[in-house]
Amino acid sequence: KEMTFVNMCPDQERNVQVAADGSNSLDDVRTQRHTATCTIERSMMVRVIDDIAMTTLKADVRWLSMDLTSLVKVDSVFIDGQATTFFRAKDRSTFFVNIPVPMPKGQPFTMRVVYSGDLIRRVDDYTILRTSLDWIPSHSYFHKALYDMTFTYPSSMTLVSLGKKVSTSTQDRMTTSRWVTEQPNSNNSFHIGLFKEKPLTTPDGVPKCMLYYVADSYDHVDEIGTDIEQSLTFYTKLFGPPPINMLHATELPGTHGEAFPGLLHLSSLAFVSTADFFQEQFIAHEVAHQWWGISVKPLSYRDRWLSEGFSEYSCLMYSQLAAQETKKFFRLLEEYRKGIMSFGKKDIGKNLAPPAVALGYRVSSGAGLEFEAYNQFVYYKGAWVIHMLRNMMIDLVTMREDAYMTVMREFYNRFKNRHASTEDFKTTIEQLTGADLGWFFDQWVYGNQLPTYRVAWKKEQQQDGQWKVTMRIRQQGVGENFRMPVPVKIADEDGKAIRLRINVTSTTNVVELPPVAFEPEEVVFNDLTSVLCDVKEESF
Repeated sequence: KEMTFVNMCPDQERNVQVAADGSNSLDDVRTQRHTATCTIERSMMVRVIDDIAMTTLKADVRWLSMDLTSLVKVDSVFIDGQATTFFRAKDRSTFFVNIPVPMPKGQPFTMRVVYSGDLIRRVDDYTILRTSLDWIPSHSYFHKALYDMTFTYPSSMTLVSLGKKVSTSTQDRMTTSRWVTEQPNSNNSFHIGLFKEKPLTTPDGVPKCMLYYVADSYDHVDEIGTDIEQSLTFYTKLFGPPPINMLHATELPGTHGEAFPGLLHLSSLAFVSTADFFQEQFIAHEVAHQWWGISVKPLSYRDRWLSEGFSEYSCLMYSQLAAQETKKFFRLLEEYRKGIMSFGKKDIGKNLAPPAVALGYRVSSGAGLEFEAYNQFVYYKGAWVIHMLRNMMIDLVTMREDAYMTVMREFYNRFKNRHASTEDFKTTIEQLTGADLGWFFDQWVYGNQLPTYRVAWKKEQQQDGQWKVTMRIRQQGVGENFRMPVPVKIADEDGKAIRLRINVTSTTNVVELPPVAFEPEEVVFNDLTSVLCDVKEESF
């Protein structure tokens, strides 16, 4: 009842597409800027005066809906300096503001909202933000605005927020700091605490970063710092520079993480837990959101996987390529695969159809007892979609990944500080590779089928001494038009191998592979764990 806990990153339920500034056809106004003063008293009571610069999108609006956490009380509202009436039901986040004089479409105005409340809990040396998302008034969560935030707080504490700290001063044991953003963003946050500070080291061209934590007794401070440094550097080289100059990473009591432009909230469990989730994957996922979800924003709820799936696969790549933990990379892919393939097969609610990635937050609507549907299909299957595309682009002779790396960097650069859709991503790949990928996205993003392959093979020596391998692949659990290129590895007893792809296009496929000069001892179907599927071997 005291805190808002979400899993890894918050998901906002919205089913309309948004324009570049975050507005849509349902909105009455657009938002340009918040200029706020926020006083945090020694009791942790928070008092805010927020001047919101807006422009009308419709004529003659008389009542304007606004959202603000129910943890605070709205004390007064002004329109262009004139006090006005407002209405808010008990314990509701929405309140309605009366526009005293009708305005024409396109009219700029300023709304001042004065409010206060118990937004912060103090437990010994720990401070807990009861909500980090909806503590600033908004007509729409998606409106992208600039923020000019001035905080006053006890000098014994450290506060960090979004943007650049342009000034700071101290008087009577109270510190005042001003934070200004340079890029419009759809939300704002901060954190305050009795923090210890650990400066982190990054190379030139990579944002600087600072880690804030509470206790000296933590086991994993150095490891967390290293993962922040290395993942930030890795992603900058892989995708291009993020639109920030500084990254503040703060400890936040709770079970989740959150990412904002230049600010991370990291669960306290990451500092003490040995659980796999709270190790480098957790840190690298939240860092990846500076690219996916913050800079490149999903256009609609159906594109949420462009944030969560992309961030999840980015952190898998960090484990594989930067941390050089290839076994962990494939182990986690396998764990995700098992969870996805076994979806809907519990004792109650057996044979529940898996949802499509493109359902976004709606994957949970028909999930029955499958409480992890959002994670399984937006995070993990979203990551698997990227993995399959990556392996489709690998040159199996040289094992070079130039095509995939080019696609990811180009997609980021095209849509940096913009909204992007699944179709935008598909178009980017098609333009760079020349491939038609409509079928792939129809199957794996918009569709919900998951294949099972029953595989058999035999070998036969030819008159010229070479060996021929014949494979039979029976495709099950999908429609007759389902198709997928699947990598195959042929290896001898000493490990010498060649790789090629088989296009599985029908229910039963019998394929003669190109002859090889060595006697095959092993034939691996779905080499490099390339396709999200079940593979079962059988006799020819």
